[in-house]
Amino acid sequence: MNRILKQNAYKCVKLQTDEEGQRYVSKAYSNQGAEQDRKNTQYIDQALTFFYRNFSTYVRVPEPLAVDLAGCEIRMEYLPNLPLARLLRLSDLSLAKKFFEACYQHNTDADFLRGIEGSVIMTPGLQQLLDSNFPLALGFKGDLSENLVLGGDELILADIDSICLEPLGLSELILYAERFASIWLYPTLRSLLVAPPTPVAFQFLNKSQAQALIEATLEVLNDRMSHVRGPLKSIKRSLAGLMLNRTLARATR
Repeated sequence: MNRILKQNAYKCVKLQTDEEGQRYVSKAYSNQGAEQDRKNTQYIDQALTFFYRNFSTYVRVPEPLAVDLAGCEIRMEYLPNLPLARLLRLSDLSLAKKFFEACYQHNTDADFLRGIEGSVIMTPGLQQLLDSNFPLALGFKGDLSENLVLGGDELILADIDSICLEPLGLSELILYAERFASIWLYPTLRSLLVAPPTPVAFQFLNKSQAQALIEATLEVLNDRMSHVRGPLKSIKRSLAGLMLNRTLARATR
């Protein structure tokens, strides 16, 4: 078996079978220059090893199997539950509590982590947080919406290519904001009446830090909704802001 699962200009992910008939996933990096491709391969191998050792209690992470720095390729365990996994719903976010707690407590153990500077999601608000010495923690450049998924009753981290040091809680709040912005009609009304889960990050930040993070999150959300036009974009952003501030108010009573 040799099937491409994901491919872009810089990465190719394949499902393959070894000599004993066992399936595995390979991830190869290319087209950014030999040295940068090697560095990217080494970085993701370090990240995958770190996650497998420290996070397997909280979330299913593929076991790293081998790395070929010369060929810029990583081999990892194939997770059979992943193809049928679904995105987390708003009501599922409480299942990730221990995962986020671990992210905020393990950041000092991962000295290999790159910063978020230069990321495509950087905004003036995020730069202001960095310039003000906002607390940093392990994160994913806001890239959890499709990568933190539920396979049966198992929480799975599908991809860690975006792993970095970022303002504490950024990826978690972006995930919340995207879920709040996507709900509509009955789910919206229900969420206004029934308290949604409280982001774990609020346990690690004071109120002013949390409010600053909410504003930076909404700025990122606004950029990500470039495909949404007119009043609908404003409504979705306002709804996400309302719900994030409601959860903060509840957490700081």
